[in-house]
Amino acid sequence: LFRKTVGPTYYSMEIGGIHWIMMDSIIYKNTPNSGKKNTGIAGARDYTAGFTPMQLEWLRRDLELVPSTTPVYLCTHIPILHTNGKGYLFPRKGQMDTLDMCFSKFNKVEVFSGHTHKMTNLRNPKYPRFEQHVLPATSGNMWTTTNHFQNICSDGADAGILVGTYSTGKSAYTYYTESY
Repeated sequence: LFRKTVGPTYYSMEIGGIHWIMMDSIIYKNTPNSGKKNTGIAGARDYTAGFTPMQLEWLRRDLELVPSTTPVYLCTHIPILHTNGKGYLFPRKGQMDTLDMCFSKFNKVEVFSGHTHKMTNLRNPKYPRFEQHVLPATSGNMWTTTNHFQNICSDGADAGILVGTYSTGKSAYTYYTESY
């Protein structure tokens, strides 16, 4: 329904001299006749984290057109780096190596993701160009309220959203805004 109504689940755009890449990092398997059944939905709604070969080929071609001096931001649903000790979350062997190759001409790639509903910033020495920012839920459905009426996420981070200010020719910086 999303693709029919809104458009592709992966695309890029230039805003303020920054190349923004939005990529869907969920590959639905939708195994028939298993899992929870909801009215109008068939299958288990199960998925694998990662990118399809078609997405990775699109990314490679997209980045060929971007100068190496352009700041690059990658936005995904599921983080590409994870704290599971392996340095990556994708179950397919080689996905991080393929991403690293696609972004090889860039010194730094900022990555924004969600999925875990926990705020964290990650780096991995094997993939030094990537800086992963995992953001907590911004919709409020994962927030709780303390006795002092402060909204917090399930990991104890302040509830709110990440707001970025970007300007051509200047370093990008971001800050977190609490929601009260």
